[in-house]
Amino acid sequence: MEYGRKIVEKYKIGFAVKDNEYDSLKSIIDKYNYIELQKNVFKVREKFLINNNIKRLDDFYRSIIEE
Repeated sequence: MEYGRKIVEKYKIGFAVKDNEYDSLKSIIDKYNYIELQKNVFKVREKFLINNNIKRLDDFYRSIIEE
């Protein structure tokens, strides 16, 4: 969960709430610009598409096989 939170915050694609923040969830949501979050999601989605990372994945698997 912590890694997911870091990704969400790093790329500004959403928000994370702590257990003690559920009562104020509406006010937390209201602070965010939905359109901006949506734009960021589209950018990040493109960045992480498998087709854009084939070389990196191939290198990773080859390094594992070689060990």
